[in-house]
Amino acid sequence: MRRISSRYLGRNVAELLDEVERDGNSVVLIRYGRPSAQLSPVGDELAVRRPIPAPEEYAEEIAELTEVERKLLLTLGDGE
Repeated sequence: MRRISSRYLGRNVAELLDEVERDGNSVVLIRYGRPSAQLSPVGDELAVRRPIPAPEEYAEEIAELTEVERKLLLTLGDGE
């Protein structure tokens, strides 16, 4: 696993993100001579999530839901 300084990260963050995403390899961040964090690609379960639409984009659909359906939607939205 590649190790980089926090200073290097600050100067090359876009390049490092591209590398991690492209190659799938993790990078360990070194701060004050010690490992402090790890930059890793997200797992498949996070990568396939779609952005949540803005409320105005689905206001009509929500208005048509029953109270039970609204509660279920809110529960599912919280990941429960």
